[in-house]
Amino acid sequence: MRRELGGFLQQRRRHLGLRREEVAARASVGYDWYVRIEQGRGRASSDVLCRVCKVLELEKPEIEYVLALAEGVAGLVELTRPPEEPVPQAVLRVMRMQEPAPSYVLDSQFDLLAWNECSCEFYGIELGELPAADRNLLWIMLTHPVVSARLDDWESHAQRLVVQCRTMWAGKMKLPRIEALVARLESACDDFRHWWSLPLVQAPAMAPVRKKILDPALGAVVVDQTAWLFGDRSDRMLILSTPAEDVAGMEAKLDELVRRRAARHGAVGARDGRRIGEG
Repeated sequence: MRRELGGFLQQRRRHLGLRREEVAARASVGYDWYVRIEQGRGRASSDVLCRVCKVLELEKPEIEYVLALAEGVAGLVELTRPPEEPVPQAVLRVMRMQEPAPSYVLDSQFDLLAWNECSCEFYGIELGELPAADRNLLWIMLTHPVVSARLDDWESHAQRLVVQCRTMWAGKMKLPRIEALVARLESACDDFRHWWSLPLVQAPAMAPVRKKILDPALGAVVVDQTAWLFGDRSDRMLILSTPAEDVAGMEAKLDELVRRRAARHGAVGARDGRRIGEG
């Protein structure tokens, strides 16, 4: 469990953009000792861990979870989270303004909380028509045949997403929502089982990613995607896309995606920002 503890602290530190030496200094812990804690090689006292938790801005349930991991009784403590809060209107406005490029909002489990119209047309999926349990980016990427058919170099994108999830979920694998999703994927997807079992050598950086879909009518449509963390807890991501500048005709093709969708579904924007649980 020390390794889970170290992974959990490391994940939180990275989300806050802190270096190890900064955490150690603010928590009045020796740098070498803090490194050992993150690597799962050191047994820290509750006093030390509480100071580290304060630096990492953890809330009470998470602090209890950290202390339980340190004592080897994490199974007795459930790391809970409050009910999902609405996506701020300011974030939804930014998301909608990305039209005609795809944009969507994810939580830390990679559940889709909101999306714009072009996201549906780009990936070829009516996201609002999926069962709530299936509106998860990892599940969609790995199990939806339309995505694997449309997304060029699907295997590379899918494996990268699996590794990102393993990194972000370090220390949270016993949470019911994550445990259930992993179990579903292990049952449904051979590729997931293989990639999930591989040694985690290095986590991919949250850097811009180029995605190319192969549309039967338009051919290749290429965008560059960037993930932006927002909110006090930094456990939500706004995924923004821009037309690939070095590939000719991308803006026109994205415009055509939106026009095509509008012709089928009426005015663009009618279903923008529809969240899980809404009608």
